[in-house]
This record gives sequence, structure tokens and C-alpha cells, in this order.
Amino acid sequence: MDFDETLAQLLGLMGRDVSVHVRSPGSRAAPALMLVSGTLRSAPEVVEQLGGSGEVFFCRIGNGKLLSGFFLDRERFREARWDENELYIELRGGTALVVATEDS
Repeated sequence: MDFDETLAQLLGLMGRDVSVHVRSPGSRAAPALMLVSGTLRSAPEVVEQLGGSGEVFFCRIGNGKLLSGFFLDRERFREARWDENELYIELRGGTALVVATEDS
């Protein structure tokens, strides 16, 4: 799916518990570089716009005092797909965001 379809899928996950894994190629020992879990609290919102097509969106996770979530940059985006309950978002350079829905 393309970038806009991916944003729509993330919008559909609002209010649900998710875990987001940041994965990078090259490590067999650690499946992820980082993991953030909690309730997806806000729709993807533009935090930066660079003339024309360059947009960076932020998706907030949790409701704590400290900022927690992930950024999705239109220029770094390659493609996305669903694999069972995981939204696998591939970024340029081989990094991936894997957004998994968590059953309560």
C-alpha cells in the first residue's frame, strides 16, 4: 500500500493497544532496535511540512507526561503491508516500523 493508505490504516487503529517495533537489517540476535507499546492516542498529524510533498507525521502512543510515539516520513517511506495482525512499514535504507495490534 502507498503512504496515504498507510496513514488511513493507522487512523483505523486509533484507540487500540499497539506495540511498535523499530527493526533494522543486520542483527540476528535482536529482533528490534526499539519497542514502544500502549494505546494509539492520536491520529497521524503533520509535524513538519517541507514545500510540496515532504511531510512528517507523528503518531502518539500512550497518555503519559512524556512524549511517546513514532514518526512517519513521506520521503523515507517505501511501502507497507498487513501481515496477520502486524502493519509492516518499510522505510528507505532497510529500516522498518512494525505496528502490531495487541489483544486485551
